[in-house]
Amino acid sequence: MPSRSFLACLLLLTACSSDETVGQAMQAQTVCASGETVDGIDVSRWQENIDWPSVAAAGTKFAFTRAAYGSTKDTYFDGNWAGMAENGILRGAYQWFLPDEDPIAQAQFLLDVMGPLGPNDLPPVVDVEDTGGQPASTIIDKLSQWLQHVENAIGRKPIIYTGKYFWQDYVAGSNAFVGYPLWIPNYSQDCPDLPNETWPDWKFFQYTSTGSVPGVVGNVDRDLFNGTYEDLLAFAGGGYAAEFVSQSFPYAADPPLVVQAGEVIEAHIELKNVGTKTWNENTKLATSEPRDRASVFAGPEWPADNRLAVVEGEVPPGESFRFEFLLHAPSEPGTYSEYFSVVQEGEAWFSDPGQGGPPDDQLQGVFEVVPGPTHPRVTASISAEAEASCAVRRPATSNRGWLLLLAIALLSWRRRAGMVVALLASACSVEAEETGATTAGSSQGGGGAPSEGTGATDPIDECSQATVPCEGTSECCGALVCDMTSLGQVCCGNEGESCATDNGEDCCRDLLCIDGKCGYHLDPGPCEAPCTQPPALILEKQRLATIGGSLLGICGDATHTYGYHVPAANLPSSDYSMEGSANTPVCEWHASAIDIGMDWPASREWLMWLIEQIQTDAIQGIAEVIGSYDGYDVRYWSDNAGWSTNGIPYTGSGHDSWTHVAIYRSTALDDHGILKGWTANSGP
Repeated sequence: MPSRSFLACLLLLTACSSDETVGQAMQAQTVCASGETVDGIDVSRWQENIDWPSVAAAGTKFAFTRAAYGSTKDTYFDGNWAGMAENGILRGAYQWFLPDEDPIAQAQFLLDVMGPLGPNDLPPVVDVEDTGGQPASTIIDKLSQWLQHVENAIGRKPIIYTGKYFWQDYVAGSNAFVGYPLWIPNYSQDCPDLPNETWPDWKFFQYTSTGSVPGVVGNVDRDLFNGTYEDLLAFAGGGYAAEFVSQSFPYAADPPLVVQAGEVIEAHIELKNVGTKTWNENTKLATSEPRDRASVFAGPEWPADNRLAVVEGEVPPGESFRFEFLLHAPSEPGTYSEYFSVVQEGEAWFSDPGQGGPPDDQLQGVFEVVPGPTHPRVTASISAEAEASCAVRRPATSNRGWLLLLAIALLSWRRRAGMVVALLASACSVEAEETGATTAGSSQGGGGAPSEGTGATDPIDECSQATVPCEGTSECCGALVCDMTSLGQVCCGNEGESCATDNGEDCCRDLLCIDGKCGYHLDPGPCEAPCTQPPALILEKQRLATIGGSLLGICGDATHTYGYHVPAANLPSSDYSMEGSANTPVCEWHASAIDIGMDWPASREWLMWLIEQIQTDAIQGIAEVIGSYDGYDVRYWSDNAGWSTNGIPYTGSGHDSWTHVAIYRSTALDDHGILKGWTANSGP
């Protein structure tokens, strides 16, 4: 940091030279920028008075200024803090951390000096380059307290500034903080050398302490941000900023959602407020590409044909909100791409310069509209009063009620690879009896003639009961859907529906029949038949132990639900491949999974290696992987989602600290070499 002047060097040698001579690394972990970079500086009282208009005119896009040395305020902070904002420079504050002082008191002092973060303010920085005479365990403990206190206060992760050898020598090379952005100093080369076996990447790079910038007298630290200026704006968060959490329909990269013309789709997009301003009734989910586009999926319940939904109440920074809305499929068949963005009505779009995003083209859904049936399977009469009360309904050519598309988990979308999902008749639909009796609103007379103002009823087609093979949900009775079970693609029940089979054949996907309802066992206890650990993963469990890694669980362990990744419960304990009669002809579902704690040396590098091995078919038989390269950005890979290097976003919990690897049941006896190849060729 800027305080590494000559005087500071006499007091603290660990961060004064370009090679940090205290300690020597056994190996280099040099990481270059991923693409474009953005120029910035960092300053303190050592630079004294700064001409910030000149700094900005020279092209400096961001700057950090020291706020405090421990609990002592930097005398030039207020002027620097205001000058950066007044001249359009993205600003950040840092605190020199003293491990021999109270970490909570230091953290709160920084928050008080800095004040509330505004639009385009960068997260605060903890400058870790002073031991205070404390051992590594104390430094780690107090740093953790500082980070948690600040993160709780601002709803964002602070930045850690530290040098490679200081971290390795005095913080024991801890990888407990890799979920926090890294600012790394390194003056000897163009690409910084990171602490070994910790952060896989860097956010900021201080590449010299003897730089020169107009507006600053003498030497000044120069820095780079790893990304574009748009990336920097998004990282800063802006005044209004949203982070994607989930959506109820497939990603644009997945097969499109197939719907019939005129159908009404119940949908949602959930976003997290990562900005600095609270959302309110003026925060709206809107159409984009172009902005304010009139959507062909708009309905009468939308606030406008370019506004899908509105925030209810208030959503402060750090909280999430689910925008729920209906999509009305147009009558014209075809493939439609719908783009969405967020707008603070009357103030700004979240994608505007200076705000935190998301971009106008990030939230997207692709829908394939197909012609509706010319002869509906179920027809019924409905009273004029009931018809008037239904705000949304299907076209007159199909049943008079309206259908809602079931929202299903993102993982289920990926597993189904675009399968048309279930349609559930809504409360506006009218019950029709197989006996041919008239429905609500029709005459109760013995002749069954319809009442005045209603239509005549047609004979009701027969529907398929549970476990009967099907091609679409419209063939299934009641709330049953057409989905995969251990019998193949049949009519089955979702979670909470009634069931009557021993193996759960009438429950969809991996649901079991428990006490007459489709669901999951929540507290399985120790591993026991029929979910026996498959030999393929027992090998990996043994290998993990040899390199000091922690095992969170294999199929059936107490840390998992009973029958994890096993759709049928009652199977022989020896049937590792899950290919018994109860499962025929299913072969695409997962046999078992191993969950690996990412607390062993080089675990993040191992995950990168594993994905590369799967990409090149060096490792086969893997159904899916969920994990994180850096400890906070969780990604998902599978045969359906693809095996690109970065995978696709995953919003489930826990996988930032452990990696989930699932294998196909047909390969449960094979040695995949998930860890064998790594220990033999690369080693931790």
